[in-house]
Amino acid sequence: MNSKLNLIALLLLTFLPTSILQAQATPDQIADKFFKIYKMSPDKGIDYIFNSNKWIADENEKAIDHVKTELNKLVELVGEYYGYEEISTKNVGESYKIISYLIKYDRQPLRFIIEFYKANDQWQVQNFKYDDQITELLE
Repeated sequence: MNSKLNLIALLLLTFLPTSILQAQATPDQIADKFFKIYKMSPDKGIDYIFNSNKWIADENEKAIDHVKTELNKLVELVGEYYGYEEISTKNVGESYKIISYLIKYDRQPLRFIIEFYKANDQWQVQNFKYDDQITELLE
């Protein structure tokens, strides 16, 4: 009896699409992975986050390089990276999410704003912005 159940389970798993079996990456999971990569290499982190959206990755290589160049200039000024904290989350319906993060550096914090969009069944990064205007949030 157990062998029949095992065979049926194996057949079901074989014929189910693999996308159903894999967990959908949520915006939080995408951001967590981004920050793990970013800690090792900001450039690779930026590449990872933009690669989640084929429209951005395929058509905007120069713009992505510009973001990396300008962010690297800023990072050189603020010192050692210590981590991140979520500042706020805004939802627009169930398919658009904007999350702001405080990026902790030795000299001063930065702010990253990541916009996530899910047109059908997969989250992607729609936009990424950064600045050093944390005090303006409080004033």
